[in-house]
Amino acid sequence: MQAFGASAPAIAGAKDAVFTKPGVTRITFHILWPGYPQVEWYRSVEVTTKTGPLTRAQLGYVVVGNYMRFIEKTQYESINAAERHRKVGADGIRLENLVILSVWNTYENSWQAEIAVDL
Repeated sequence: MQAFGASAPAIAGAKDAVFTKPGVTRITFHILWPGYPQVEWYRSVEVTTKTGPLTRAQLGYVVVGNYMRFIEKTQYESINAAERHRKVGADGIRLENLVILSVWNTYENSWQAEIAVDL
C-alpha cells in the first residue's frame, strides 16, 4: 500500500493529530470490498497512544495493517464471477497496488478508508 516507504508520496499533515475529540479512544474500522459480500471486516482500533491521539501517519499505518490482514484472509475466499477483476491476493490486487486516499466517518464510531487501485 502506497502510504509509506522511500517511493511513497509524503502524507500531507503526517504529524497532525487525528481523533482529537475528547473521549474518543477507539473506533471501528470497516473494509468492504466489491465481490466479497461474505467477508465481514470490522476491527476495533485504538486511536490514542501514551503521548496522545494518533497522528495522520500513524493512522495510515493502522489502515495499511488492516488491509494487509484483510488481503491475507480474503485471497482464499470465492469471488463473484462478475467481480473477478477485483480479486485480491497473489493472483489479483496486492497490497502494493493500493493507495490510501482518505479515511472517513461512515456512521457514529464507524470508519472506512477510501482506496484507489493502482495497477
